[in-house]
Amino acid sequence: LAGLVKATVLIFLPGYLWLLFWQPPLQGQALPVRRRVWTVTQSLGIVGLAWIVGYAPFWEGPGVLKSFLGGPAANLFVNSLGYVLRFKLADGVSNLASAAGWQPTNFWTAQAVEWRLEWPVRWGFMLITATIAIMQTWQARTFPRMVIAWSWVVFAYLTIGGVWFWPWYVSWLLLPALLVGPSRLFTATQILCASSLSMYAFRPPRAAPFDELWGWTGLIVMAPPLLYMAFSFLSEWVRRRDSHPSPHSAPQEYGRQLPAVHIPLKPEPGVFPNVVQSARQLTPSYLAADVAEGLDIVE
Repeated sequence: LAGLVKATVLIFLPGYLWLLFWQPPLQGQALPVRRRVWTVTQSLGIVGLAWIVGYAPFWEGPGVLKSFLGGPAANLFVNSLGYVLRFKLADGVSNLASAAGWQPTNFWTAQAVEWRLEWPVRWGFMLITATIAIMQTWQARTFPRMVIAWSWVVFAYLTIGGVWFWPWYVSWLLLPALLVGPSRLFTATQILCASSLSMYAFRPPRAAPFDELWGWTGLIVMAPPLLYMAFSFLSEWVRRRDSHPSPHSAPQEYGRQLPAVHIPLKPEPGVFPNVVQSARQLTPSYLAADVAEGLDIVE
């Protein structure tokens, strides 16, 4: 039902269907694959029926879905890394081409470069988000693990895949992140909340030179949580590498020559005094001479 109002909610649907496919019944016994597929098909049917019932009173042809499938997010860029890459990079390339005298001049105008970058930026970032979504969802076979996957998918969409962003969009991530609890993702969500609110410092645009910052809001908002993620993963990788030495260095570590232990040929005096004295006392008289000779050697 939420998908009838905001198409972005459908980002949770693939994970929900995947969870239904792997969720065992209450008895704990695994269902046959055919039964699982039927369960997923039923769920898709319920979603489709809800859409039909919801849109039927307002149906006036396919144009009704235009606002659902289109809108600014499908055509424009704002407050995102996509905006920075498409427009700011295009401006930089155009200025460089003008200074270097690249020809033809109309090929290197800012508008021409922006037009050529629109499709690669929009769908390239969406491809990155889809890759993260597939990797996270594939590993999720239980509800707690699926909540983590949903959180990663929404975080990737907000910071990378979505080219149309406003601060209140972070609210989509709050509930999954709270269910995950203290973690790297939870901290990144808090950073994203703080950095997204910084947009209000540039809205409406300020006087020069702060007016130029409005065009860099995508970098100002998205860079802090993404840099934290990168630093966190890098720190963990270094820590794991240091805790598990490489097998190539093992022979040098364990094959080194240990210092020799000094073993005297003759025991130091006083090492076995009690043993020698006891031996003299317990030796029978008819063996006293032979034993005494051996004990003299020990002493």
